[in-house]
Amino acid sequence: MGDVSQQLEGLTSQQGEILRKMEALNTELAEAKDERYDEVKAQLKGLADDMATVTAERKAAEREAEIKRQGDILRDLSERVNQRTPSKAGVIGTAQAPSTAGDSSLFHWALWASKTTKFPELNAEGKALLEGMGGTTWATAPDGVKATLGDTGANGGNVVPPNVLTSVIEIATASNPYRRLLQVVDAGFVTGVDVPAESIAPARAGVQAYGATKTNLNFTVGKYSATMYTVAAIYDVGNQFLRNSRGAAEQLVRDRLSRAIALGEAYYILNGAGTTEPSGLLPALGTSGTFVTSFTASSTTLAGSSAAAIAKATGTLANRARIADGAVCNASDFWIMAAQGTDSAGFFMAPAQGPGAIDPTGMTLRIWGLPVYGDPNMPTDSMVVGEWKSATLFTGQTYRVDVSDQAGTRWDTNETGFRGEEEIAFNGIPYVVSGLFQRVTDFTP
Repeated sequence: MGDVSQQLEGLTSQQGEILRKMEALNTELAEAKDERYDEVKAQLKGLADDMATVTAERKAAEREAEIKRQGDILRDLSERVNQRTPSKAGVIGTAQAPSTAGDSSLFHWALWASKTTKFPELNAEGKALLEGMGGTTWATAPDGVKATLGDTGANGGNVVPPNVLTSVIEIATASNPYRRLLQVVDAGFVTGVDVPAESIAPARAGVQAYGATKTNLNFTVGKYSATMYTVAAIYDVGNQFLRNSRGAAEQLVRDRLSRAIALGEAYYILNGAGTTEPSGLLPALGTSGTFVTSFTASSTTLAGSSAAAIAKATGTLANRARIADGAVCNASDFWIMAAQGTDSAGFFMAPAQGPGAIDPTGMTLRIWGLPVYGDPNMPTDSMVVGEWKSATLFTGQTYRVDVSDQAGTRWDTNETGFRGEEEIAFNGIPYVVSGLFQRVTDFTP
């Protein structure tokens, strides 16, 4: 690298000399009179052009030096590995597993060189070294390994190569609309919450004559319990994968955990069976009875439209002195509802941000002033309208991610475990018996 180093020193010296001349000319320019001004300005422009040329040459020289340095590292590692005794696996024709730290270093340097877009001059040399090591299959994990090791494409390796320039395309999962609809209370470090509940409506006061004994009314308040359950998931990830992906694998794992917790919340709030998990709204509402509105859906009449179904269920709540503040339907039904109409009348809800206020990007629209959300957890052809803010989701200790490379056998297998956890307590029964919710089971045609 001696010639390149001397070239860089010369260019650095040349840059310094040009800068000194430019500083002197700048001082002279500030003091110059009209007849000298244009001449000094022209000299400055010439020096600026010279500086740009020298800077470009210096960058080229630095690049050449870096390519040479990386190539020397590759060749040195290759020579060290070639001096060792070949493994038995290599003799019988299978891919050789790295038997020394040098092997592992060579593989990663060779992989980097074969993929780098910054120094394409090293691509061919890196690929040749990989082929000499038996390709890229030497790190294939044995069958039955549960952890995500990053050793194959399907097992996370697609996150690793340096030529992946975009972010990982993640699986689309539904958000949790119930966080926006319900009241969320941090209950702290408790094992459960007691939820008192009134009956559907109090008895009315009656007219009483002067001097008469006034009617004495009694009321009862039931008490329900919401047990605090832990919602959790674990991802085990190979430490080599975590290092090679330069943060991408850890970011993806943490994001997947947060989405898994959100999906868990949404599922149990709506469908939880109780006893060993939260009690959800749908089991409490049932499919018939007081809290289910009968409806005949139609795709061509206003009376059979989804908007009419929402109005009918909301009217039932109003008769209980409840004020609806939102509705949730199945995600597919959301778009069936949005597209309802007739050839003569057109769409019942204007698609282009009209009176229906459809917002397809946020998966929400307003009907009768109520925000309507689509949720894949809601069964097809079902919709629930309710006074959501009067119902409470209790959380404890908040969402967290614990990380360990020691627990279990992770130290032996060189893995790190990411555990996402959150405590939630929800019981839909007291809110249903208090008349806060109404369900429609024939929501769309």
